Amino acid sequence: MKGSDFNVLIFMIASWLVLSALVTYKLAKSPKHELSKIRVIFIWLFPYFAALIFIVLTSKTKDKKVDDRNRYREAGYKAYTRFK
Repeated sequence: MKGSDFNVLIFMIASWLVLSALVTYKLAKSPKHELSKIRVIFIWLFPYFAALIFIVLTSKTKDKKVDDRNRYREAGYKAYTRFK
């Protein structure tokens, strides 16, 4: 990991911690809303789930499979196969 990538990672983690703590504090002080466990869990864990979904949806498999006609295709994608 390059130094600039590491700095961006540190900044993103720090901003996530500050914003999550600020939202939790505001929610605890709010007279209209109560601070429930599900809200706190959602505030603190939503970025992890969103990042996981983003990684899964944008990742591309690197495994290549050879079909019976020795044509390469990407694993899981039938659109890349050719038919005679």
